[in-house]
Amino acid sequence: MKRKNLMAAAVMVFIAVVAVLSCNKQKQNDFGDMNGTAGKKAKAVAVSCPPIVLSGTISTPTTLLAGNAYLLRGNVVVNNTTLTIQPGVVIQGEKATNGALIVLPNASINATGTSTNPIIFTSNQNPGSRAAGDWAGVYLLGNAPNNQGNALAIQINGASFTAGGNAAASSVGNFKYVQIHFAGKGGGSGSDRRSESSLVLASLGSASTLDHIQISNSGFDGMGIFGGTVNLKNIVSMKTKRSDFVMSYGYSGRSQYLSGLKQNALTPVASAKGMEIKNVLLNESVTASPRTYPTISNTTLMGGNYCGQGNSNIEDGIFVTANGSAKIYNSVITSFNQHGLNLANDVIANTATGTFQLRFSFNSMQSFATATDFRAITNLAWTSNSGCGASMVSWIAGSGLGCQQIGNQFSADISTLGYNSSFCGDFCGSGFTPNFTLGLTDLENSDFTWDSAGQFEHPAYRGAYGAASWVNGWVDMCPLNTNYCV
Repeated sequence: MKRKNLMAAAVMVFIAVVAVLSCNKQKQNDFGDMNGTAGKKAKAVAVSCPPIVLSGTISTPTTLLAGNAYLLRGNVVVNNTTLTIQPGVVIQGEKATNGALIVLPNASINATGTSTNPIIFTSNQNPGSRAAGDWAGVYLLGNAPNNQGNALAIQINGASFTAGGNAAASSVGNFKYVQIHFAGKGGGSGSDRRSESSLVLASLGSASTLDHIQISNSGFDGMGIFGGTVNLKNIVSMKTKRSDFVMSYGYSGRSQYLSGLKQNALTPVASAKGMEIKNVLLNESVTASPRTYPTISNTTLMGGNYCGQGNSNIEDGIFVTANGSAKIYNSVITSFNQHGLNLANDVIANTATGTFQLRFSFNSMQSFATATDFRAITNLAWTSNSGCGASMVSWIAGSGLGCQQIGNQFSADISTLGYNSSFCGDFCGSGFTPNFTLGLTDLENSDFTWDSAGQFEHPAYRGAYGAASWVNGWVDMCPLNTNYCV
């Protein structure tokens, strides 16, 4: 392939350098098999390679152009400006430097792909050689509140970045129709779990737009939502090695159509979950305010057993602990090794209190080892004073939207879950086409009597998937082998 003239490749692009931002070309063999022999199939997105190298700080308006590949070398920090990423751009995280894209609270991002031309973040390793945790990930930091004094620190590659503020309705920008593959390595030496998601949303305000995002093959967690009020829709996390969704540090936004799929043979790390809801992640005070209290509807969480790839490290569908709480409705949880819903430590009292009361209604749970495995409490006894009802069983199978819950469905009533067989297909097989839809099913209908304000869409089905799929067409189910280079 002829070497591109860098000035021509930078038409319409102005990349300012405060630290070091280079527009050099990477070695051709660092990204992909240029002859196309390594990948079983290619997506519609195709770009010119080798990539343009990005490093250091972006401090003036910058556009990454369609048709190009870019490389994140170490920390690439967007500071006090807007980064625009056009549809069809491919951005690689460099494995050797733990590449990371970091958008600071004083900056914004406009990454708006399309259903036919998504934006792709992936590893810079060759097709067939990519692995979970090859690079750090994408970090979007905002100005909305969190429960760490509005100063949530995140360590990434030896540098500390802070998120938070008082602007609950602020915006980081747009992040739509985006794929993120093989990230989630974490922030390197001295970092902690705050940096260990492929996509970190730290204190994002409710005016931000985030929807149609695919996360796959994360080295740790898929998506970390830490503080803020951002609303999320149409998110699929698959093949993560730990938890698909982690909500903490005072997050109080709305989420609908979240999907966590663990249908892979990779060995997960210990204590993997579908979703974790915590008030804090580390050793901070569990009474920190504001409390973690999201509202969640139409989530599907599928453990590895669904596709015959179970692992004892994959534990609970939803794990609520460390004084976190949530309102969870119309969701489907299936095939985890231990529990559908596990309440631990300080959470039991949240089932009875009027403020931050744990709500769990109109949900369907299927195919756990025994009936009692649908729900569990750990490290704290359930009592009629601290809990609601005589036991967790009476609470989760009770009646009423107040203290006791209503409309929950269990495995005995679900002989046919109804998801298309392609959920367990050979994603890298020749001619494979995902069809994430719901057919004939025993799942009960959804119920939105709790949403009198009309803040959610009201589909007739439970879970993230209905008869018409929002996943088909724009996700890549086999990013391991995809060759993006033309």
